[in-house]
Amino acid sequence: MPAEKKRQYRNSAQWRGYVERYPESGLSVADFCKKHGLYETGFYTWRKRLREQVSAGFIRLDPEISAAEEYLTITTPNGFRIEVPVKLAPTAGVDTAQALVRA
Repeated sequence: MPAEKKRQYRNSAQWRGYVERYPESGLSVADFCKKHGLYETGFYTWRKRLREQVSAGFIRLDPEISAAEEYLTITTPNGFRIEVPVKLAPTAGVDTAQALVRA
C-alpha cells in the first residue's frame, strides 16, 4: 500500500462484507486487499475476529437427568436453569433451552 495513502476507517459491518465477499472473488488475499484498498493485516485481523464472534454465538449446555424426579435439568453458564419433565420428547428440554438462550 502506498505510504501517502491515508487510512480509511471501516466499521465491523463493512469488514464483514469484505470477509464474506473474499472467497467468491477468486483472488489471493493480497490481490483482494489491493483491489479494495485494504491492508492485509487488517483483513486477517478482522477475518479472525469475525470467526471468533460466530463461534461465540453458541454456548455449551450440560443437561442432567434425575431418575428420581423424572426431570431434565439444564443449567446455562450464566446460571439460568430449566427443568422439563422427561416424559416429553427426549430433546424437548435441550431445544427449549437453546431457543431461550438465542432469544
